[in-house]
Amino acid sequence: MGSSNRQLSFTPLKKSDISLLFKWVGNEHVFSWWQDEKEWDTFYKKYYKKCKSSYEFPHIIFFNNTPIGFIEYYFTDKVGNNWWPEYPAGTVGIDIFIGEPNFAGKGLGSIILKQMLSFIFSKLNVSKVIVDPGPDNIRAIKCYKKAGFLNGRLTQTPMGQALVMEITKENFLKQNGQECNPCP
Repeated sequence: MGSSNRQLSFTPLKKSDISLLFKWVGNEHVFSWWQDEKEWDTFYKKYYKKCKSSYEFPHIIFFNNTPIGFIEYYFTDKVGNNWWPEYPAGTVGIDIFIGEPNFAGKGLGSIILKQMLSFIFSKLNVSKVIVDPGPDNIRAIKCYKKAGFLNGRLTQTPMGQALVMEITKENFLKQNGQECNPCP
């Protein structure tokens, strides 16, 4: 993707980034909310597969050329054995975390999300994006609201209970002073 906003940029996840990602998911502020594989071999295989996927797009987040976190977008009808059957094909989900402790809680999450949303809505034929934080993850929910996601509904996923929040292309463009002629 390679876009940037201020000092932020994203690069597609590479095989060589997976060890950094594994380190981050071991950090307390991440693992309390990000449930993932605990064994290196399983973790590595999972994320290496994502690097080559045609429907999951993982990225490393950089701030001033320093890797600080992870963000991915994916087509909801292609992952998780169709966890999201109520959403039409082409709906995109986003997962994000700030892995470096010194960058967490600094307000970067909503800026990163807006930048990713701008990319998704301008480059892909997508009308809606969803996120699914744990209902007790107050920090993430505030971040998503600040980025424009609307309050959602509770649902049960294979990973546990989640609060599904969404933003439409039309609402994102309105919030950012743009028009949607016509939105998909």
